[in-house]
Amino acid sequence: MPNVVRRPKQATLVHYLRPALAGAAAGMGLLHSVLGWGSIFFESGSCGGRYGPPCPDGIVPLIILGTLVGGAGFFLVQGDVVYVERRVLPLSKRIMLAVVGAAVASIPGWAIAQWLHGPFQWW
Repeated sequence: MPNVVRRPKQATLVHYLRPALAGAAAGMGLLHSVLGWGSIFFESGSCGGRYGPPCPDGIVPLIILGTLVGGAGFFLVQGDVVYVERRVLPLSKRIMLAVVGAAVASIPGWAIAQWLHGPFQWW
């Protein structure tokens, strides 16, 4: 049997997009959770429940969206960044792509939060 040299796979566009999109989902979910819970804490002191004041408009959907998108995003980051085949992209590149995806997703994430809630009063 002849000696066979295994060549590393060539990285395709999908190998670059998957960690970036996973990081974008995790970053957007984290941003929505922080903005939603921060709005509850800073704008109304505390809200909801039987005797508390009502929550500010758009906060409950913002927190639900943050929980769902953030949970899916962190699950995808674990699968796409940590457990992707090392021969295709090194770990440092995959982490960098996830961080860049999270940073880029913060701009539309902020716009979605403003659309759901309106201007935040606690800045």
